Amino acid sequence: MRFYLISYFLIYTVIHLSQVHPDESINITAFLSLNPTNQKVPEIRDSLNTPVQDSLSYLRKKLEQFDYSSVINSANRLLINKEQLSKNELIETQQLKGISHFALAEDENAERSFREILRIDSSFALDSTRISPKIISFFKKVKENYLKRISDVNEGNIARIDTVYIPHIYEQELSGRVQQAVIRSILFPGLGHLYQAGSVKAWTLTALTAAAAGSLIYFWIDTDRKEELYINESEADLIDYRYKKYNRSYRLRNISLIALAGIWMYTQIDLLFFSDLFEIKYKELKLPDGKIQVGIDFKYYF
Repeated sequence: MRFYLISYFLIYTVIHLSQVHPDESINITAFLSLNPTNQKVPEIRDSLNTPVQDSLSYLRKKLEQFDYSSVINSANRLLINKEQLSKNELIETQQLKGISHFALAEDENAERSFREILRIDSSFALDSTRISPKIISFFKKVKENYLKRISDVNEGNIARIDTVYIPHIYEQELSGRVQQAVIRSILFPGLGHLYQAGSVKAWTLTALTAAAAGSLIYFWIDTDRKEELYINESEADLIDYRYKKYNRSYRLRNISLIALAGIWMYTQIDLLFFSDLFEIKYKELKLPDGKIQVGIDFKYYF
């Protein structure tokens, strides 16, 4: 009872000192009656701390914890609605994503994220006081290649290129480079990837192609030679031996052919659908009834 009397006295004093309208005193009374003493009032969040900033803080924290996969997954979700992000927020998101890809030895994805930064701001530079020298060196290489490609498209006017027009120029330049990459990949799987970027995967595919092609040539010649020996063999004791040798070379030749065909198919699919040639954009639309509709845009640079 004493608590309610004190509360009433405090409310009466506040109303008369601040000249609050009587109707507003009802809200104050209700608030105090629902929050008795010894109970903490919920802390009010800073209005400047937006959901995007919360997400960026989460990405920074996960990066500090070396949880690179979580950084990449969360960044991808954040970039679904990249139209709602500011220029600086886009750059930081791509930066954290690119660093995480680099840490996981995913050089192609890291390069793609860094190129997105340069498409927004071609003069951007990483902070060398906080970021590993290896990443700094990798980013500088990506930047040099990016600026060189733009310079090749619009030679002599690189200083006048505004960031607004960079995406259009980049698409024109990218289309020509991808066509060259596809031609190289068709002729010799792996060369197309090397033309785009000298990553570990590109060198691996090239080496596998060379090994499979060399093996196919060797066993093709060896099969023909042993087939001739088998056909011309007249001694009954050696016929079975010649046949086994011929059959072994024949099977290894077929295995080499299948391996080369598999590598060829993989490189074409990877180049066409998992490189800069093929871009997928996800769009999320909130409907009036509360449902969420997800759209996917496919784009080819060819």
